Amino acid sequence: MPRINTSLKTALYGLLVVLLSTLLIGILLPNRYSSEVEIEVRMTPGTAFRVLSSLGVYSSWYLPQTNNDPPSFQIVGVDGTIGAQIQYLQYHGPTVTEIISLKALEKIELHTTYKNKDYLISKDEFRIESTGKSTLNVYWKKEVIYQFPFNIKAYFQGREAEVREHHHRAADRLSNYFQNHFPTNLFDGFEIIRTQKPDYHLLVSEIWTTHKSELEFKENYFDKLALYIGNRNIPSAGMPCGLIFPAESRDSIHRAIAIPLLDEYRSKKLNYLFIKGGEALQLRFNGTDSQSYRAKRALRNYAQAYGLNARDTLLVEYLSFPQMGNDTVPFQTQLVMFFEYEEEEN
Repeated sequence: MPRINTSLKTALYGLLVVLLSTLLIGILLPNRYSSEVEIEVRMTPGTAFRVLSSLGVYSSWYLPQTNNDPPSFQIVGVDGTIGAQIQYLQYHGPTVTEIISLKALEKIELHTTYKNKDYLISKDEFRIESTGKSTLNVYWKKEVIYQFPFNIKAYFQGREAEVREHHHRAADRLSNYFQNHFPTNLFDGFEIIRTQKPDYHLLVSEIWTTHKSELEFKENYFDKLALYIGNRNIPSAGMPCGLIFPAESRDSIHRAIAIPLLDEYRSKKLNYLFIKGGEALQLRFNGTDSQSYRAKRALRNYAQAYGLNARDTLLVEYLSFPQMGNDTVPFQTQLVMFFEYEEEEN
C-alpha cells in the first residue's frame, strides 16, 4: 500500500507540474496578434468613409478570397450603421463581422466572431486622416485574440505571421478597390485630367489686379473686345476665356479677358497673346467665387504632387457663358494649366 500511495502522489505531482507549466506558458505567451497598414488615397473623406462603412462592398476586399472569388454573404441590419452585420462562410467556418462604432468621416470599428471557434475573435479599426496634400491616409489596424489555452497552440503554429499575411493581402485588395472604382486624380473634390491642348491665339483686354480669392469680370473690357472683333469680321475660335497671371504680391493676381482667334492677329489697340500648345491639366466646375478658388488650388496641388512645373498663364475657359457680370454661378468653367515636367537632379 505505501508503494501505491507514493506512485499516486508522484503522478499527482507530475500532473500538477504539467498544469502549472501550461498555465505559466499560457500567461507568458501572447494571446493577441496585431497588424497595421497604411494606404494613401486621393479622394474626399466622405468617399473613403462610405467605402469602409458599406458592408455591401466588403466581398470585394475585406472577405477572404477563394480562387479569386469572394464568398457569398448576407447583410443583417441597416448597412452602414452601428449594429449592421455581414455574415459569411470562410475557412474558420460561419463568421459574423459587425460594425460596433462609427465616427463620421474619421473612424470605423468592427468586431468579428466565429461560430465554430468561440475562443477566437478579431477586431478592426479604420482611421481616415487628411495629409494636407490633397490625399488621405487610411490606417487599418487588425487584432486577433485567442483565449487561453488556445493561445499556446496559436503561438507554436505561427499564427502571428499568418495574421499579418492575410491582413496585408486584404489591404492590397482594398487599395486596388479604391484605384479601380474612384479616380486617382481627385484633388479636393475635383477630377483633374491630363490632356493635349492646341496653340492659343488670344486677343486680350487690359489687365487688372485682384485678390486671389476674388473672381471679378470687367464687363466693359469684354464689350470692347467683342465690338472690335465684330467691326472687323475677325473669326473667333471659341468662347471667351479668362487669363490669370502671377502678381508681385502673394495675395494678388493679374487678370484679363481674352477671345480666342483662329490665327495670329496684331493690333495697335489691343494685346495679342500666343500660348504654345502641349500637355496640360484640365478641370471643370460650376460654382461661386469660393469654388473657383478651390479649383485653382486643386490644380496647383496636383502639379506639386506629381512634380509638374506649371506655366505662368492659367486659362479660364467659359464653356457655358450666358452673360457677362459678376455672377459666375451659371457658368460652366474649365481651367487649363499648361505644364512641363521638373528636371531630375543628378
